[in-house]
Amino acid sequence: LQKLFAGKNVGWQFGPQPGTFLLEGITTAADLPLEFQLLAAELTDPGYRPEALPATQKRYDFIYNMYEHTAMGPLSLQVPLLLANGDPRFGMAPREALMARTLGEVKEWLGPELAHGSLEVAAVGDLEIEATIQAAAMTVGALPRREAKPELADLKKVTMPAKPFAKDFQFDSEIPKGAAVVYWPTTDGIDAHRTRRLNLLGEILSDRLRVRVREALGQTYSPQVFSSASDTYPGYGHLSANIDVAPETARQVEDIIVEVADDLCRHGVTEDELKRAKEPLLAEVKRSSRDNDYWLSAVLARAQEHPEALSWSRDRSADFQAITSAELSALAAKYLGREHASRAIVLPRNAKASPAATTKVN
Repeated sequence: LQKLFAGKNVGWQFGPQPGTFLLEGITTAADLPLEFQLLAAELTDPGYRPEALPATQKRYDFIYNMYEHTAMGPLSLQVPLLLANGDPRFGMAPREALMARTLGEVKEWLGPELAHGSLEVAAVGDLEIEATIQAAAMTVGALPRREAKPELADLKKVTMPAKPFAKDFQFDSEIPKGAAVVYWPTTDGIDAHRTRRLNLLGEILSDRLRVRVREALGQTYSPQVFSSASDTYPGYGHLSANIDVAPETARQVEDIIVEVADDLCRHGVTEDELKRAKEPLLAEVKRSSRDNDYWLSAVLARAQEHPEALSWSRDRSADFQAITSAELSALAAKYLGREHASRAIVLPRNAKASPAATTKVN
């Protein structure tokens, strides 16, 4: 393939996403017909090369070895299962389970979908529209008629735990560094307008945590706050706050996270906080509007299945501008109370977290 494509600008990658498989490539306008030929060949003759299995196992073996010695191990292997009530589709599988898979199993599972599964095709970039349509029509468009995508309603049922959990996890490391993480159940990302507000609420919580932890501990910390709202599983989503910690401060930091979020729940978002959080997000909206990856991944990739994504892209900047502190305060009041918080502390095996500290946020 390297010899065949010498001087050509083509590439491809394949992987599973929630609710779909994604096959994509990056190319130039001149090599677009060849790129579409490659994508069509991947669908019709995927290969299943025997040498690919040990190479893949080696890559994953490296990942699992890394997980054994970092806080990311429990946060990738165990916590996602807790957050999805034990649903094995969430988080990475145990090492033994993944390494036991065979090419035959992959082919049996994947083959029918590549051959008959529903397709959506999207192209983004500096392209000639008619030439792009023709290149698609002569390749993926010339494949036999595909089956309709099944609804799979039962497989889309995922829930957060009925009661919050508080768990401690360990990993092997001589480095005295771990993580304190708190999770609050929210909802899905099917409505982009609500998702934007949850994202902005996460930015405000992050800013409050940065200030409060620095005041309490006299050190600079970088909280990572994310809103994970699924557009595949109705009703499923959560807000998480993750802070890297020294073992002796883990409990105190965990308590601070819960207290700061609960204060946001009870007293709401200020106008000043809203303004500070909006400005960088509006700058990112402007930047991403010139980015092929945004238009492909967030808008066009599933626009046939979800045509509302087209209108969401058109009102994105105006919708962010229109967000009010009252809206964010209502979301905080609904989701961020201490009674909803699940806690995870991840520390090196020989380290001990201090007892829970009593903190108060004014």
